[in-house]
Amino acid sequence: MKGMIVGVLALLVFGCGGNVSINRAHVRFLNLVPNGPDLDLYVQGTRVIHGSAFQNLSKYGLYDAGNTTFAVTKLSQPGIEASLTGDVQEPSRYTVVVLGYGDPDAQPPSYSLILLPDQSELPDQTTSVLRIVNGSPAAGLVDVYVTEPNVDINAASPTYTSLALGGASPYGSYAIGSERVRVTPAGSKSILFDSTMFLGSRSIRTLYLRDTKDGGLPVLGSAVTDGD
Repeated sequence: MKGMIVGVLALLVFGCGGNVSINRAHVRFLNLVPNGPDLDLYVQGTRVIHGSAFQNLSKYGLYDAGNTTFAVTKLSQPGIEASLTGDVQEPSRYTVVVLGYGDPDAQPPSYSLILLPDQSELPDQTTSVLRIVNGSPAAGLVDVYVTEPNVDINAASPTYTSLALGGASPYGSYAIGSERVRVTPAGSKSILFDSTMFLGSRSIRTLYLRDTKDGGLPVLGSAVTDGD
């Protein structure tokens, strides 16, 4: 599709995978809102993150298990921009992702939260696992192809179809080695994002599709390690 720009992977790897050993819910926060102010994050009405910048990924924190309300505000501002109540269980691990636009052209800011359960059990030594999350408002509805590097996309079927903003694939299991991730508008073969990732032994990764810092295309990617 004319005008589409191929994204370049900005690879951000945090920590390493591992088994959960403490009997409480573990929650971390990721800010994927471009073109906006830093954010404050709240759990059950208590501020736990102050001044989270775009792409900032916190460490896992320990929180009481059960029905939990998460909320986000602009830095040091009282008004809640978005909130979400979800069930977090011990000893599982979760990522709360802030999505939307901080300062879009000719329309009001729009924030939302999603709660993702993160895998923490290590795969066996010959495999790795990878999940894809659409965190890019500019991308719209997308198809995702995860293939060997030399596969012709025109001859391939999507690995995941019609991922909307905030949509997450299941973790897919892959042999150790390089996998090529390509993202297209849903139903199209025009490339929005194209990057090859090396997946090591027993790795647990999520690739977050995202906008540029100022918002909009090209679609970029941030890869993080889960369950550490």
